[in-house]
Amino acid sequence: MHKQTGRKNCRHIAANESVVRRSDPEGVHQMRVGLRRLRGAMALFKRVLGDKQSERIKSELKWLTGELAPARDLDVYERSNIEPLRSVLPGQPTRETKCNRHGSLCTRF
Repeated sequence: MHKQTGRKNCRHIAANESVVRRSDPEGVHQMRVGLRRLRGAMALFKRVLGDKQSERIKSELKWLTGELAPARDLDVYERSNIEPLRSVLPGQPTRETKCNRHGSLCTRF
């Protein structure tokens, strides 16, 4: 059971790598979900895994989750604070429009 769970979560993470590299906010979110699930599974199966290597891996997964946090926070901020303003200020360019015009802006995300 623990091997299946680990493999499933690793596939989830790996499947979102290219999406994250394309600066897709949903990919960032899904990768963070996969990382948290894998860390949770490792904690759940701690007795089976119980070695120093597992602790090091969990630490690396936590680090990567933290590295993705600013991009996710920006996406959440935009969706909850900026997007609602679009109905009040019609005609303003969306993030996608800006990305198409200025590709470098998207790759920083």
